[in-house]
Amino acid sequence: MTIERPYPLWNGLNLTWETLEGLAKHNGPVRHPGWALATADAKYPLDLTSFSSLEAQVAAIADDIAYDNHDIDDGLRAGLLTLDQMLAVPLVARGWDDVRRRFPDIDPKRLVGELVRTQIGTMVNDLIAETRQRIAASGVTSVDDVRDAGQCLVGFSPKCARRSAT
Repeated sequence: MTIERPYPLWNGLNLTWETLEGLAKHNGPVRHPGWALATADAKYPLDLTSFSSLEAQVAAIADDIAYDNHDIDDGLRAGLLTLDQMLAVPLVARGWDDVRRRFPDIDPKRLVGELVRTQIGTMVNDLIAETRQRIAASGVTSVDDVRDAGQCLVGFSPKCARRSAT
C-alpha cells in the first residue's frame, strides 16, 4: 500500500499492512488515534486496539535500547552529563564495574564505548530471556494470538526494567 506520492516518477513507500501496523502500534494498542492515524486506519484497517506483531514489538524496544545507551555516550561527549551522574543509575553502575574489572589498566575515557556495548548486551540478553518466558507462558501459537494476548510479549524482566529506570 503506497501511503505517499511525493514525486511524479516515484510513488513513494509501498508498505505491507504488517509494516504499517507495526508503525502505528509500536508502543501498544492505540485508543485515541490522531487524525493521520485515524485516516490510515480507515483506509487500511489496522485493528488499533490490539497489540502489534512480535516483530513490531522487538523493533520498538530495540530502538529504546539503542537510544538509551547511545545517549550515555552522547551526553558524556557533549558535557551534558558526567560519569558520576551516569553511575547514579544502578544498571549503568553495574556495567561500569564490569568494564573496569575487565580493563583495569585502561583510561576510563576509553572505556565509555565498552560501557555502552556492555549495556546493550545486558539489555538484549535480558530481553531475549524474558520474551521467551512470556511467549511460553502466554501459550500463543499464531500472530493473531500475539495481537490478542492482552499484553506486550516482548519486554524486559521486572528486575532489568527496575534497574534501567532508577
